[in-house]
Amino acid sequence: MKSLVVYFSHPGQNWLENGLADLQVGNTEVAAKILAASLGADLFEIVPEKDYPWDYKECCDVAKVEHEQAALPAYKGDIDITPYGLVAICFPMWWGSYPQVVAKFLKDHDFSKKIILSLDTHEGSGLGNGVKDLKKALPNSDVRGGLAIVGHEASKSKAKIAAYLKANNI
Repeated sequence: MKSLVVYFSHPGQNWLENGLADLQVGNTEVAAKILAASLGADLFEIVPEKDYPWDYKECCDVAKVEHEQAALPAYKGDIDITPYGLVAICFPMWWGSYPQVVAKFLKDHDFSKKIILSLDTHEGSGLGNGVKDLKKALPNSDVRGGLAIVGHEASKSKAKIAAYLKANNI
């Protein structure tokens, strides 16, 4: 089955176990690339048309407003997901779920009859409402349970990702 890993990741200031750190590559991107390699999948990065602020607090403030207003921020580029039977959606946990730019991508595509995996990165919120919200957004898809990766452990997530794929018979 042809597989695709779609991800949104935020470089910039991220809250890590020992405080704020400036990341040139977001934790979700790191984990998404490990997942794609494990699946032999194609990759598509959701890149917002308007960059999110580098500063952690400013980014949180923007994300909160988007979440509260159910905004659907535009993104650059696109991909035809028709040929894929399995699509993994990877995102940082923002305000208890996936970022609104991911919501826009979900709204713009037909995921009917596809297997959907999800992977989120976080620093303490776990799966949040990510899987529940995916099931609601994609009612005609086979949305499986998600995998939560602690952000600062993303580079060491290969074994967790392998176990997640095995648990889902993939």
